[in-house]
Amino acid sequence: MAARSDLSFGDWLDFTFGRPVRSDYYPFFDDREDYWDPAPAVGIDYLTRLFEDPASLLYGYEDRQIGSALWLLSSEDSHCLYSRDVPVEARERCLAAIGTLFSDLFEARCTPVLGHRDQPGAGPVNASCYMWWENLPFPAAPDDPDRERLNAAMVATMERSLKLANPACQESAVHGLGHLVRHGPCGIDAILTAYSERDDILPELAAYARAARTGCIL
Repeated sequence: MAARSDLSFGDWLDFTFGRPVRSDYYPFFDDREDYWDPAPAVGIDYLTRLFEDPASLLYGYEDRQIGSALWLLSSEDSHCLYSRDVPVEARERCLAAIGTLFSDLFEARCTPVLGHRDQPGAGPVNASCYMWWENLPFPAAPDDPDRERLNAAMVATMERSLKLANPACQESAVHGLGHLVRHGPCGIDAILTAYSERDDILPELAAYARAARTGCIL
């Protein structure tokens, strides 16, 4: 495999999302011959631009391409979020932009089923939505001086997703908060408690939120 660091934004989009779908298993791509390894500032810039306008930028790609690419992006290609060479304001903006990825893309393209219950009918984008916050590395190492700011940005973005109509998006946020609660950011218990007491959510999600308060999530 060879590292690629010289792609324009448009070329990076096609490199990431435009690969042929050749597998019947998730993710649907063959193993990559090359991988994306940009300078951290470039990586953050490209991720932020994508997250801030995902519906139009990804309009021409099919759901299996989008689902697979977002899975790989969150689990393998987002390490630039860790970099202290990038100003904390840019990292915060990238994390905030993930809220638009959920509202403008996952909300529309995910079928309204629950991953933690293995409900039938999940579409090709659902798995990357459900696992987003588990796949995405926490944006701050324990000794990062901006750890609290970045964790707060993550929590705010997840809280925003709890207000979306699609239960798949709500579930992803509960899932992420359930993982993050073990790392100490304040306010998560109150967010999950308030969510679990809403009368407009599925009973399964209310129970999931109650379990997430203690980190007991799948």
